[in-house]
Amino acid sequence: MLRVSNTPEIQVPLYRIRSWREHTLNLNIQNIGTGFAYNVNFDGNLSTVEISYNTLADNEIMKNGINCLGPGKRYQIPLFRQYDQHDLPTTLLNMDVTYMDSANTPHDKTFQLDFTNVEGYTQIGDPSLYSIAESLRRIANR
Repeated sequence: MLRVSNTPEIQVPLYRIRSWREHTLNLNIQNIGTGFAYNVNFDGNLSTVEISYNTLADNEIMKNGINCLGPGKRYQIPLFRQYDQHDLPTTLLNMDVTYMDSANTPHDKTFQLDFTNVEGYTQIGDPSLYSIAESLRRIANR
């Protein structure tokens, strides 16, 4: 039971934030699990997303990964500020995330982020309750 209670669960949703002064689209890397995630690395077609004068692949976190991501912790990467819908990429971003838990068990997940379907404060890539329940069942059966 200790193993289940100390398992990391990495999620990579898109957040659209709109206020009277700001209109941004952010990529969040978050650990929604209860254990630490180590050696978090990112791969995929990250060079297809242009942010500022670089691509997402040039971002320090995407290039170097994260050594340790504790439970409830997150990194927020601003992708687009003051954008119009036609400024967003039309192709899906495929992002592979690999990490280790405290028992040195490898984990890998693939996220498909769709910039064209971001509405309001919704999250893309955030699992449904069914997906969360399935993840917990898999963890319990290890």
